This record gives sequence, C-alpha cells and structure tokens, in this order.
Amino acid sequence: MLDMQAQLADKLGIRQNMVSDYERGRRTYSDSMANRISQTLQVKEEHIKYGSDSG
Repeated sequence: MLDMQAQLADKLGIRQNMVSDYERGRRTYSDSMANRISQTLQVKEEHIKYGSDSG
C-alpha cells in the first residue's frame, strides 16, 4: 500500500503522507487536486470526491 501511495504522490508532486491523509479522510482536497487525482488514476472525478461514479 505504501508503495502505491508513494507512486501516486510522485506523479502528483506531493508527499506520500498527504496521499495517506486523503485516503483516511484526515485531509480534504481542493477541486483542482481532485481533478489531478482523477486524471492520474484515469477515473471520474466524482469517484474521487464521493467514492462512486453516481455522485
């Protein structure tokens, strides 16, 4: 899990602990960060924001 977080963090240009905080709900992300994450993971932005494609 940490390796996947580190890879995502590297692609986003952020620290691994920030990815962990996003996953655990300890940190909220901006709309632009949600967009960057969705583009990097090739998923809909709604999935990043709400946990599913349905909103």
